[in-house]
Amino acid sequence: MVKSHYDTLGISKEADLEEIKKAFRVLSMQTHPDVASDKSQGERFKQISEAYRVLSNEKERKLYDLEVEQANRFGGFRRRQGFGFGSDHPHAKSPAPQGLMEIFFRPRNVLIGVAFGIFSGLFVRSLIRDDKKERKINFQGSSKVEAWKNPKSGRWELPAPWDPEYKRLNPTLHFVSREKVQQRK
Repeated sequence: MVKSHYDTLGISKEADLEEIKKAFRVLSMQTHPDVASDKSQGERFKQISEAYRVLSNEKERKLYDLEVEQANRFGGFRRRQGFGFGSDHPHAKSPAPQGLMEIFFRPRNVLIGVAFGIFSGLFVRSLIRDDKKERKINFQGSSKVEAWKNPKSGRWELPAPWDPEYKRLNPTLHFVSREKVQQRK
């Protein structure tokens, strides 16, 4: 089982900044590589420093608490560290596959993805419905046809792309009942 930063510093989760500083000072005095006689204390000092760095920053502490809570809920806890595999640099980034999983499965991003999916589905559905409406008008025995209103005569006429007057006016076409449309002679 992985120790949490709270366990590393030996404090409770409700500890304030003063308690965190106090625990860090005591442990760092005991485990600092320049002070400690045992060389294996260097790794322990790095863990204590990382725990202090995370818990002393309010934003990082909240993020850390959220990660621990999710890990307890979904099983498994991995804290991102290092420039690549095994680096202990504080500003390091995780390997790409793990980073991508964290990006896609953060609660905020999951909600955005779900909302995007719903709105995309509704948009596509509205496009399909519009197509069905046009098909009903054109192909299902309706008595409506596309026509344009001639401004000179005031009558509805069928489109005639070869007619110079039709070309000059470039009118918009409307669906009109077949009875209203005048046939050209």
